[in-house]
Amino acid sequence: MAPFAGLASRRAASRLTCGVLLLAHTAGCTAWRPVPGALVPQQSQTVDHALVELRNGQRIVLDDVVVRPDSVSGYLREAHARVAFEHGEVVQIEHREFQWLPTFGVVVVSLVAAYVVAVIAALAALEHANATAGPTPSVP
Repeated sequence: MAPFAGLASRRAASRLTCGVLLLAHTAGCTAWRPVPGALVPQQSQTVDHALVELRNGQRIVLDDVVVRPDSVSGYLREAHARVAFEHGEVVQIEHREFQWLPTFGVVVVSLVAAYVVAVIAALAALEHANATAGPTPSVP
């Protein structure tokens, strides 16, 4: 038997746990929701990160968006430039909104998965320890 067999299963368990937590983090837990009053603003308003849908069907993600009564402007990452659209060209403006229930679900599932992985790793280590132990001495 290899002396580090238990260590390999713990590394695998650790990698799996990290993978599950990374998946939980990247799962998003946000959704695009319309910005209230953005299409008929009375005054300028800003949105950190927005999805702008144009009349031609194009959907563009912009950063540092400023919605004015006559236009919508923001920073386009791909072109490294600031762009602007007249309100007549814009159909909808959406922003990312945090969602509590899916986030809670992802966290709970991640914790359960991490617990299952830890139990499996502990059982594997226990099995390895029992396999490497010598025979139990008997009393005559």
